[in-house]
Amino acid sequence: MRSGRRLLKINILFCLLLFFSSSLGMATNVYEARIIRKQVSSSFRVLMETWKEELYFDLYDLGQHNSKKRLTLEEFAQRMVDLEWRPSLEDEVINKLDLLYRGLAVVHSTIKFQHKINPDRIVTKDIRFPVILEGKIWKFDLSQLIRTPYVGKYFKPKKIEAKKKIE
Repeated sequence: MRSGRRLLKINILFCLLLFFSSSLGMATNVYEARIIRKQVSSSFRVLMETWKEELYFDLYDLGQHNSKKRLTLEEFAQRMVDLEWRPSLEDEVINKLDLLYRGLAVVHSTIKFQHKINPDRIVTKDIRFPVILEGKIWKFDLSQLIRTPYVGKYFKPKKIEAKKKIE
């Protein structure tokens, strides 16, 4: 009887030890988080540079597997060409980078979009991009790239706000 209780206590202790050690192993440490942040930010910069140069076939390669299932290469490229807006040549600002898990991050960025036909029309938007680690490469949602110029928070340029105060 005693040995049965003792064995039960040891099994419960072992299960608790396994549970807590596995959950602690999933969290990122400071060094790992720094490396992941560098990788995600460099992947985001590559995405934005590819988008600015309008290299849509290369941009498709940066897409997540699930979004590639929904969109073919030709369909994605055509829809990107049909967009009226593209990121301006100015550098985008990464406001915040959230690491939700080792293979999942969210990039909070402020991007200026420029109209393709009339480059004087510029819209500044605050947008979140979820990023997933697939293999060894951080990938983005392609369908979000198609919708990006039309979603997000708008910012008014400071010049317009100053003119309104004067009037």
